Amino acid sequence: MKSAMILDYGIGNIGSLGTMLDSLGYTHSVIDDPESVKTCPMLILPGVGSSKTAMRELRARKLIEPLKERYASGKAIVGICLGAQVLFEYLDESREAGLGFLPGKVKAITGSPRFNTGWCHLEWKQLCRTGVSTGIYQSDTFFFNHQYRFPLTKGMKTVSVQGNADIPAIYFHKNLCGVQFHPEKSQMQGRTLLRNILRKYYGL
Repeated sequence: MKSAMILDYGIGNIGSLGTMLDSLGYTHSVIDDPESVKTCPMLILPGVGSSKTAMRELRARKLIEPLKERYASGKAIVGICLGAQVLFEYLDESREAGLGFLPGKVKAITGSPRFNTGWCHLEWKQLCRTGVSTGIYQSDTFFFNHQYRFPLTKGMKTVSVQGNADIPAIYFHKNLCGVQFHPEKSQMQGRTLLRNILRKYYGL
């Protein structure tokens, strides 16, 4: 049975993510205990709001060391929105260290507008090169709501927002995947793309 665990650390669209996984034929559980974080086969790390709150909650719930052990052991982590940002070395918004699995700083979007909110296309050729474009059309859009962006770190495989190469929408690196948009709010195309990621990169 295909199964994914959603980490509940107080900030995230837990219910919407669970409903989406159900619609894709995955069983899921919501977990918040350190041992399950270390050992479950697939972990989804959601997140909405501020990085300061995210890191505070992870510390308060004693989840940082289990997440580090998980990453070091090579087990899969898929971060969504803020959950994908906290995997980096430094978070400019809160002026503090993130989990440090990836080098670089998560910085504010520059220029105008300072927020990337709404429906965006993805760079089609980049998406096709990742092998996760099955069932996706070049005209499809995905829902974003953020004002901070991942760094373009050497060695990562990335897919950018169409027309803005400085804003990665998806990254892959070792056992990590980060998705900046909200697949659970992106209708069928969002669900399809997450399913493709789980199938190709994690065998689910």
